[in-house]
Amino acid sequence: MMNKRFQPALPTIAELAEILICVSAEVIEPDPDDYPDGSDLGEAFIDVRLRYFDGTWALHTGSSDYDTDHRGAWGASSVPADLDQSSAESIAYELLEQVWEGISYRVTFSAHCGMITIDEGDLSLVDARSMAARVLRRRRKSGHLITGGPDDHSWDVGEPEDCCMVPDTAGILSVSEDH
Repeated sequence: MMNKRFQPALPTIAELAEILICVSAEVIEPDPDDYPDGSDLGEAFIDVRLRYFDGTWALHTGSSDYDTDHRGAWGASSVPADLDQSSAESIAYELLEQVWEGISYRVTFSAHCGMITIDEGDLSLVDARSMAARVLRRRRKSGHLITGGPDDHSWDVGEPEDCCMVPDTAGILSVSEDH
């Protein structure tokens, strides 16, 4: 099970679907009088974008031309005027999946001597956790005492018992969201 710290504060599919249904109610149907030539009016819809950044999320509606801050992970879709529950859940799932794919993580190891020996970003959660596990296994195998752990995704890698000076392999290893 994934730890709470690495579960971005995103809405559930049901919560997001409920919001999308409310957005759907605001979609304005085109007026046929605005098209006297009888051209096809097409389907009325509104663009929606789910943004996740720095631990928070927001649903943007309307033209993306007004989105001035492009940081974070985004999902985009369109909502029709007559959105039903099943379609709302499908769009919500699609938005959340796109956001999850856009979230990246960083693994850092800062040695107690002051140098940073690992600083890898733009990793998926699986890759970041795998990298941290490999580093911890190597350190533990070479006699380092490991404290801290999964709940805060930060580990203190202490020096081996038989060392005279603090080696640059002792320090803090952490996995965090990459901004």
